[in-house]
Amino acid sequence: MHPDIRPPQRNETSRSGLADISKLALLPAAATTVVYSPQLLTDSDQMSGLPPALGLLWIALLLLASPAVAWGLGRRGVPLGASGTVMLVGLTQVVTAIILVRLDTWLEVRSGYLLAGSGEEAMSYGIGTLIGGIAGLVTAILVVYGAKFGLSRKQHPGAR
Repeated sequence: MHPDIRPPQRNETSRSGLADISKLALLPAAATTVVYSPQLLTDSDQMSGLPPALGLLWIALLLLASPAVAWGLGRRGVPLGASGTVMLVGLTQVVTAIILVRLDTWLEVRSGYLLAGSGEEAMSYGIGTLIGGIAGLVTAILVVYGAKFGLSRKQHPGAR
């Protein structure tokens, strides 16, 4: 083999880029899961018994926690150039929200709060999945814009 001809080396930047994109896709989803966990760990009577101001604060935190994480990751310089990357980041939020709502309904059936096989259970799955999908879509849009805003702030020389 000629000394100037070397076998192709693995591109380490693409590997680290994939790891960064995975972080950007999974860490905001983890933030959503952590904020949603009180709903999973309690039955619906306890969460619906919250004062309205505290309930609104929880919903605001649920919608803003993952975009804040994405913004922080964007500040660290995670690339979002390809449209597939943006889709991946957003898709994880939609899937996470639907899974969390369906898991919550399943846990309520298992605990006896909802009667298994009843119309209440079916409505809870149906309406919950619809609302989870809409909330996931809203959160996905916020996450993508949070990541892009964090990235754009880093790229401007005057930004801190």
